[in-house]
Amino acid sequence: MNKLGFWLFAGILLAVLATSCGGEGKEAKKMVIEDLPFNKAESAKEYADLVLKAIKTSREKPLKDEFGPETAVNIVQLNRIVSMYSSGIGGRKDWDFHDFHELSKSTDQSQGFDYAWLDQKGRLGIQIFIKPAHDGKAYHIESMDFRSRLDVMESVTFPTGESIENYKKINYDWVEKK
Repeated sequence: MNKLGFWLFAGILLAVLATSCGGEGKEAKKMVIEDLPFNKAESAKEYADLVLKAIKTSREKPLKDEFGPETAVNIVQLNRIVSMYSSGIGGRKDWDFHDFHELSKSTDQSQGFDYAWLDQKGRLGIQIFIKPAHDGKAYHIESMDFRSRLDVMESVTFPTGESIENYKKINYDWVEKK
């Protein structure tokens, strides 16, 4: 084999290896799910609503990926909690859903977003708090809190997966708004 043939072969081999191994320094591509277009969210609120949709439809894998590559998330714990809350939210058609950002007509999207479900008697049953962050390119999940006043559901924060108090005070006049 002459020198030109050797270098051509070596170049092709290196290109194939770099492509198959993902290459050094390249960002990993995120899977894009058609009904969860996280990468197309134009605001923190739009992004948080997509995260909530993923929770409601019990899809923890896309949620885990939204924490970013440097964030350690216990996927087993996330799977369990998302499944638990998805069942709790989806299984109760008679509960009232409240999106506090929408209700307050707030324009501040920097503090995160509270969502809550009230039981038939108007008592707070489940709360989910989603705090997105923007890295200059796209949104990602900074934190998520799952809170429940139901004994059968744990209250947990992510990305750590640690237990938290099952109550968060939300300034909202429940009686006035009924």
